[in-house]
Amino acid sequence: MEGPQQSILRRPARCRKVWSSLVRKLVQARDDPAKQHIRRWLSDINDERVLKTVALLCGACLFVALLMATYGLDLSPGLF
Repeated sequence: MEGPQQSILRRPARCRKVWSSLVRKLVQARDDPAKQHIRRWLSDINDERVLKTVALLCGACLFVALLMATYGLDLSPGLF
């Protein structure tokens, strides 16, 4: 057995990554439908979609920060 699997086996036990059994099964599977589905799903992600998601999360964080900054302030119309 050569390749990345062999290099993992040569490492000392303390250096090996601990994976859940589900991850281990997906990595070791050859023609598993779940593995093919995950690969197809990951390949469909493009930069535009990632950028939109990041922008949405930044907007949500700014909104929460604004709410936290104005908590307890009197923002009634008579103040202005």
